[in-house]
Amino acid sequence: MRHRPLVISLLFLCAPILALSQSAALSPNEKMPGMIEGKVTAVTNGDQLTVRTRNGRSYVILLHGIDAPEAEQDFGAESNKALTQLVMNRTVSVVFHRETSKGQYMGTVFYEGQDIGLRLLEIGSAWHYKRVSGEQSSDARATYALAELKAREARAGLWADQMPIPPWEFRDEFEGKDAAVGPDAIPAKNVDAAAKAAQPPTEDLNPGRVYMRGPRGGCYYLNAAGAKVYVKDKDLCPKP
Repeated sequence: MRHRPLVISLLFLCAPILALSQSAALSPNEKMPGMIEGKVTAVTNGDQLTVRTRNGRSYVILLHGIDAPEAEQDFGAESNKALTQLVMNRTVSVVFHRETSKGQYMGTVFYEGQDIGLRLLEIGSAWHYKRVSGEQSSDARATYALAELKAREARAGLWADQMPIPPWEFRDEFEGKDAAVGPDAIPAKNVDAAAKAAQPPTEDLNPGRVYMRGPRGGCYYLNAAGAKVYVKDKDLCPKP
């Protein structure tokens, strides 16, 4: 009988761990777990990765609160590399925020106590994604915003460009204005390149707009805010 308090205490300590392991095994139609721990098996983009738990289930995670350049954008490859170096083949913890309509999960990823999304902002590999910042706590929102500001001032990473293109503007131009304003407001990733290429060239509906060719061959114009907006139809730009 003298060991009963110890046994009860151990049960209380183990309960959260047991609940977590059970949640990670839930089917897609069941309740989303609050947190998982697993190994990063893939990095798809500068803000998207796949985590596999010990029971073999994989989760596609979109890093909550940030937005990284798309693969087709300047600094897209560098952003992907930065995330890969931080987490690939490492065991991370993920705190879930919500599931998207595409079956992905918005989550905050931690490795050895470090907030990976925050770290990407600090080194200039991503933007603070203000379209979902309302879902962050006030402390997290302020911390992320300050990290981006400091990276901008230091011209770190993508901020070395005078006018880097926010990925949401890039997606709006390439995938339609409604692509990033729905209830999920998540980056549209992994769009089939062949499908894009099969689409007919767009007609210039703004003949007064001045199109310019970027150093990597992209065609863009400057919007009212002075930011570059790339277009798919490169024939609108002068020949190199």
